Amino acid sequence: MATETYTTIQQLPENLQKYQEQMLATVFGTEGQPGLVGTQRPVPDYQQFIQPFTQAQQQAFQQAQQGLGAYQPFLQAGAQTQATGIGTLGQAAQMFTPGAQQAFMNPYQQAVTQEALKEISRQGDIAQQQASAQAVKAGAFGGGREGVVRAELGRNIQDIKSQRIAEDLARNYAQAQQAAQQAGLGLGQVGAVTGQMGLQQAGLGQLAQQLGLKDIGTLLDIGGMQQQLGQAGLEAQLRRQQEAIEEPYTRLAFASDILRGTPYGMTSISQRPADTTSPIAQGLGLGLTALGGLGSLGSIFGKG
Repeated sequence: MATETYTTIQQLPENLQKYQEQMLATVFGTEGQPGLVGTQRPVPDYQQFIQPFTQAQQQAFQQAQQGLGAYQPFLQAGAQTQATGIGTLGQAAQMFTPGAQQAFMNPYQQAVTQEALKEISRQGDIAQQQASAQAVKAGAFGGGREGVVRAELGRNIQDIKSQRIAEDLARNYAQAQQAAQQAGLGLGQVGAVTGQMGLQQAGLGQLAQQLGLKDIGTLLDIGGMQQQLGQAGLEAQLRRQQEAIEEPYTRLAFASDILRGTPYGMTSISQRPADTTSPIAQGLGLGLTALGGLGSLGSIFGKG
């Protein structure tokens, strides 16, 4: 069957074709002038748009490194002070052990006692002389009665001396024991206070560490806000640079959107059967049909 071919060409209006050509030239370029496709776009150096650490943050980092172990001197001093307090408590405990009062005995007590004994002897001699004088008056001097009186008087003098010695020793011992106990109590208080001071020294180290960390946290907060503000400015500069790079493509897309609503140049091809009402065409068609039939018959006979 014969067919007829028809070609249909649609084109933009002449006033729009020049804009289409300009847009294509902008994209693909012209001789001696590369277009956007052949032009390499600059790539921003993104490292330049990263905000570094601020001075406050760097100061916080330095203080954090310098503050490591800053509490150790306080702990060592506190441990030494506590050890001193424990030693003082040990000395205080010794003040309550037997024999501790010897260190508190009055070294001048013996001299006082000796002076008292001398005075007792002197008074005893006077009493002996008076007894002898009375014996002389009574005419019994050198007699047995005088001997008894003198013996009794001598024994009384010895008793007085012994009593004075015992009283002085007891008084000195009691005073020494009381002094030892008071010294022990005083040393105990000193030891307790010293141990408490050691704990306070250790606590100062912990407090200093905590305050240092608080200062570091404050510096990091301030530096973080400064870094965020600086980073926002850098990102704004990066967006402006990227927009400047993309600006030609934005204009091109805008123009393309305008031209997209208009038909582009195109060619369409369509086919349809040829006119068969002509007698000649009909004869040709019959002839071709007959030839086809003969060919079929020939193939059949040929097989025989």
